[in-house]
Amino acid sequence: MKKFIILSFLFIALVGLVQAHDFRKTDWGMTKEQVKGLETNKLFKETDVLIAYDAVVAGYKCIVYYNFAYDKLISARYLVTEKYTDLNKYVIEYNRVKEGLSAKYGKLIEDEVVWKNDTYRSDFPNWGLAISKDQMLFYSAWQTERTDIFYTLNGEKSVIDFSIEYYSRELSHLEDRLRYKHDLKIFSEVGFRKSKWGNSKNYVKDKEKAKLINENGNVLAYSKKIGKFDVVFTYNFTKNKLTTGDYLIANKYSDKIEYVYDYMHLQKILISKYGKPQSDTIIWKTDTYREDFTKRGLAVSEGQVEMYTTWDNKNSIITLKLSGLSGKIDLSILYQSIKYKDYKADYDKIKLLEDL
Repeated sequence: MKKFIILSFLFIALVGLVQAHDFRKTDWGMTKEQVKGLETNKLFKETDVLIAYDAVVAGYKCIVYYNFAYDKLISARYLVTEKYTDLNKYVIEYNRVKEGLSAKYGKLIEDEVVWKNDTYRSDFPNWGLAISKDQMLFYSAWQTERTDIFYTLNGEKSVIDFSIEYYSRELSHLEDRLRYKHDLKIFSEVGFRKSKWGNSKNYVKDKEKAKLINENGNVLAYSKKIGKFDVVFTYNFTKNKLTTGDYLIANKYSDKIEYVYDYMHLQKILISKYGKPQSDTIIWKTDTYREDFTKRGLAVSEGQVEMYTTWDNKNSIITLKLSGLSGKIDLSILYQSIKYKDYKADYDKIKLLEDL
């Protein structure tokens, strides 16, 4: 019992003993220089929007992250970097730390064990293995007047992480604004990405810095992480002139409603860039799930519904599309040159006649 009490105090120390502050010795809204002046651990990484430190907190090796938007501290994170050969030790430590967090922040508002694959569900000694294979995860959450706290234990490709994240409830909108500002940069007013309609393939290749994954005749394909999205995007040429481009979102989710949320997220970003859309359409082919929003992702995957939003900015027609069939879902953004629309159509007719 005495040992448990000592451990509980250590876990409370993990999140900071001083109740007067939002995270460790800092408060939301502090500048990066103010935070650097208070943090005594070894600096691990620094960018315009982040500083990170190597630390040992309550006996755990970890990296402490501070995140900024417009030079205001808006969120922070402990990423615990302890490594255990016995993978179930991660589960034991997760539960111990959760007890400490509950002692500090009170009643849990969420406490979930999510199974993606039931192989080890009835085999507790292999739960750590299940986490390392991304077959399950643990998730807990608390809330204070000023802060949302999220605690997770998850894994992938034999690597397990557990982290505690803190978000300012008042300043979270700044992070959204900064993210939108970053995301908006990739959406062009005069072409596709950093290239204008009509640019040659060689010009585009010189301009594009992402990873080239395919070059085939009139197509250049690249892959890149953009914000929260894994993206494959292509440039399409007609007689060596850039005429269309498209983004295909490659994120994969077990819960299909996440694709609908991503569609809505991208729609909001594109509205910020291009204004009110010319059309915002949902086409239902069957009404099975029409009144149940929670099943809309499933409906998309079965081809029961498609969602489109289109913009016309005088240079391009932009179409955001969510569709699916046979359990698969495609989320894409298509850019078409207005100037070269007929040019491409005429070329396609000629090619069709040649093929015939």
